[in-house]
This record gives sequence, structure tokens and C-alpha cells, in this order.
Amino acid sequence: QNEDEVGEALDYVVSRGLVRREELFVCSKVWNTDHSASRVRKACEASLRALKVDYLDLYLIHWPVTGNAGADVSPSIRETWEALES
Repeated sequence: QNEDEVGEALDYVVSRGLVRREELFVCSKVWNTDHSASRVRKACEASLRALKVDYLDLYLIHWPVTGNAGADVSPSIRETWEALES
């Protein structure tokens, strides 16, 4: 939930030449509410905008459950993983 602030800091140091983007390892995560295949790409793109970067070095599944009530994990972790790979 702090990607905007981190993005401001990244933009500050990179735009002033204090550090090159290639020297940084930038990681983010897909939130529980964005696990469905139709939401993963949009969530990643939102993170890229907030972080003010063109790419991420690592994009994680935030938590291996979606927060939906019930015994089944829905959408499945497989669905989320496959969306991350695409």
C-alpha cells in the first residue's frame, strides 16, 4: 500500500542520476483481491505506474489465499500463477 511513496523516491534518485535503474531490484506483489486472471495484468500495470518504473524484477503473489470466504480457494492459485506467467 506504499507504492506511490516508493515510486516518488525511485523517481527522485533515478532521475537525478544518483542511482541507475539497473542497479535496483524492484519487487511488488499482486494483492489478494486481484488474484483472478482478468485482474492480474491490470494490478501489475497499476504497480508499475505507482512505482514509476518500466519493469519489475520480481512480482509475487502476496498471500496464497484470496480472502474469499469458504473452503475452496477461488480463484485458484494455479489461475493466478498462470496469469502471472502470461
